[in-house]
Order: sequence, then structure tokens, then C-alpha cells
Amino acid sequence: MARGKKKFRFKNKLLSLDASILELSSTLFDWARFRQTKGAVKLHLLLDHEGYLPVFALITEGAVPEVNIAHDLSFPKGSIIAVDRGYTDYSLFARWTDTGVYFVTRQKDNASYRVMVLLTNHLEFGATTIARIYQDRWQMETFWTAS
Repeated sequence: MARGKKKFRFKNKLLSLDASILELSSTLFDWARFRQTKGAVKLHLLLDHEGYLPVFALITEGAVPEVNIAHDLSFPKGSIIAVDRGYTDYSLFARWTDTGVYFVTRQKDNASYRVMVLLTNHLEFGATTIARIYQDRWQMETFWTAS
């Protein structure tokens, strides 16, 4: 997508937050223990959908949960953050809502809701827009495979 060309009609900043495990040799990098026989670090990345460039990156030990990093981040009011199910934490979503930040995510398999598939706190957007925001989050997944 060419820079400057808007994919969505809304003016909100659209960001995707995700993390990926980078496996390491546990014999060479004993500080990076992830499982009994594996070593790993985790790359946490925030992708800006305007230009699809990373605006935040953090490397942690592999066992650090993604949602822990999300709790330490803040975003400008009106931002829309697209995340996968690993970030589903209703206290995090409540804090984002209180600060005027919107989220779009998929529902966890063990959630007690039966009807919803995508969750958001931006109730003014239509279902199609919410679905397209989450679909565009796939750019984050292609970032991992391209790097």
C-alpha cells in the first residue's frame, strides 16, 4: 500500500500489537531458557498501519506474556489497537477505554460469551469496519514472516 493512501475512512491512528518467539540454542544462550531443552527470546512489536512500520520494539525472555508488556504501554487518545487473543485482559481493555483508546480483538475460546466473534469498545463503527480493522492486523503476521 502506498504511503499516504488511506485504507480506512476513519482518522484514528491504527496500530497492531503482537509478539513472536525467536528460538535460541539453550546451550549457547543459557540465560534465555524458555522450555526444558529450548532457549528463546520474545520480540514485542507495535506496528503503525500508516506505512506499516514498527514504532516500538522490545526483546524479553521468551516466557514473558505479551499482555504484561501491553500493560506498560500508553497510546494517544483515539488510537485503535488491534491485538490477538494473547492480549485479552479485561482490566487492560478497561484502562484503554478509560483513556479513550479503542481496541479490536478476537474472543478467546474459553470466553463466557457465545455470540460475539470480535470484541471492541468502539461502538460507533459498523461491524464491517471492525472486521476490516482486525483483518488488516494480518499485516503484523506478514511482518514476522518477512523478517
